[in-house]
Amino acid sequence: MDRVRATLLSTSTSLLLFVSPIFAGDAPSGAAAPAKAGEELAEVVITARQRAERLVDAPVAVDAFTAQDIKLAGIERPQDFISLTPGVSFVKTAEAGDLQVSIRGMNTGRDTETNFAFVVDGVLQTNPYALSQELSGVTKIQVVKGPQGAIYGRNAVAGAIIIDTRKPGTAFDADFTLGYANHDSQKANFWIASPLGGAVSAGVNAFYTKTNGFYSNSFLDCDSCVDYYKEYGVAPRVIVKLADNGELDLKAKYSKVSSGAINFNAIFGLPALGALNPDFFQNVNAHPFKYISNIVPQNEQVNEQLSVKGDWKLDVATLTAWVAYNDQSNFFLTDGTSAAFGLYAATPWCQADITNQVGAPLPSPTFYAGANSILPAYSPSRCDGYQYQQRDQQDASVEIRLTSPGARRFRWLGGLYYADIKRHVVVSQGGDKGLGFLEQALVPTSGPNPTDLLYDDSFHSKVAAVFGQIAYDVLPRLEGALALRYDSEKRSVDNNVPKDNPQTPGFGAFAAPDCPAGPGNNCTVYLNPYYNLPANAGATSIPGRSDTFSQFEPKVSLDWKFMPEWAAYTSWGVGFRSGGFNSSGSAATVNLFYGGLHYVAPNGTVTATPSLSDVNDEYKKEVSRAAENGVKDELLDLSR
Repeated sequence: MDRVRATLLSTSTSLLLFVSPIFAGDAPSGAAAPAKAGEELAEVVITARQRAERLVDAPVAVDAFTAQDIKLAGIERPQDFISLTPGVSFVKTAEAGDLQVSIRGMNTGRDTETNFAFVVDGVLQTNPYALSQELSGVTKIQVVKGPQGAIYGRNAVAGAIIIDTRKPGTAFDADFTLGYANHDSQKANFWIASPLGGAVSAGVNAFYTKTNGFYSNSFLDCDSCVDYYKEYGVAPRVIVKLADNGELDLKAKYSKVSSGAINFNAIFGLPALGALNPDFFQNVNAHPFKYISNIVPQNEQVNEQLSVKGDWKLDVATLTAWVAYNDQSNFFLTDGTSAAFGLYAATPWCQADITNQVGAPLPSPTFYAGANSILPAYSPSRCDGYQYQQRDQQDASVEIRLTSPGARRFRWLGGLYYADIKRHVVVSQGGDKGLGFLEQALVPTSGPNPTDLLYDDSFHSKVAAVFGQIAYDVLPRLEGALALRYDSEKRSVDNNVPKDNPQTPGFGAFAAPDCPAGPGNNCTVYLNPYYNLPANAGATSIPGRSDTFSQFEPKVSLDWKFMPEWAAYTSWGVGFRSGGFNSSGSAATVNLFYGGLHYVAPNGTVTATPSLSDVNDEYKKEVSRAAENGVKDELLDLSR
């Protein structure tokens, strides 16, 4: 019988309406059917060790969310299940895709690889922004804690996140959800699947979400230009049965995100200047933070994903192979912080804003002394300049794996992995003339928003790995396991910043070390600080770099079932994240702006800055090693 379900939830601040018709005689494919009275709930099955096994049988810490858990908890974004997982936290910062996850205190930095392996429907995702997308059609989530390099390879220094999505089955299946809430928040999800005849089943999931966000810009009098967000996408999936021993899983996904970026606020924390004016040293807990930028931030992200995965049951093992391709383009453009440092104080457009008070009194602290004006960051003036950042990635990967049957005393798996990753990263800053913005890395001096500082790099990584695992029941209830993986990653970077496009002096403080800032000088100022260092005066380009990083990643474990539903385990494992390169010119920037500086303490003591000789554009590989001891059991009766 067809079923229709509607839920109405009302609170003092919002109205949420969800309409979820479900058409089918049974539960949606891949979802757990609701338990009837007196029935035992289905056992949680996980794949943390690349094979299906009961949660209590795996010698590793795993938090698993079933389809019912996901529905009851209202999990719609990665932040939702991360907030429900002990020992796991997140920070969502600059833009839509920038979700930094911390697992057991091990975090990651911006513009670096993730600290966990991310697997969707058995396919390892290589893009660091792949997690931060709408969780539509998800049926199971597993958060595996601790280094998992032996099983999942590169980046699994802190753990792994494994997600399974809805799968078309042998019966017609459809449902949709509509929602509306305050701040003009809208949500829609649609799923339909059906057998197409013979051995083929197909399904498609479509989703849409939008909100104006919680914050408003008081200067622009706008309630949808700070943390606004819109995402939509479609994800078709086709399952092909290959006789009785095989299956092909073909997936595609397209999604687009439009949102705000750099939803930051700032005040001064300068104790030495606090005596002159208390605005320079404020209590962050008492300051009334407001969004007062004169630029509406924009962040555009487009994702395209394709994958084909096959499973074949052979006489001695199951052969699993998959190939995946991902293409993501992503940029944001928003207000800068330069006004706080006076970088554009001498420009005519900044001086005009100071003179005209940009239509309203500027927020405190604001001091005027000719060219030496001091404003807060993200101010309602053109004195901030603007910032533009771009992160595009295309990657192709393939894995082949053999897995022995699980119902044997000796179990094993082994495989090969390869990935080719190309990434384009741009970080730039420029002047805000009030003439609009070109959304591109390099804007010439004749443009409406001329670029003053530019990092533009093309990164290329080639990853190869071989891995294997054996498990043996030493005694009927005692398992010993050993896994080993070897990862090798060759990385290179080429810089795209030209030297033949110097900027007009006086835009800001990005001048050569011996060049006085301000209009009227005749010094040459280059886009990348590398060219501005005296040692590189004769350079016509920024040299490329390359290096290879490799690591053995073992894992050993013992698992003892001392009672049917109780297990004690101990394990030790290694995780690895490749070294790599910062944007070309990063070390030059540090030396240019901080080399030779001195710190004057309140007591008058003068101290030179530490040596900057160790600051360079390459960073080392990261290796984590962890031992874990634990006990697993089922304390609650799952029957109702």
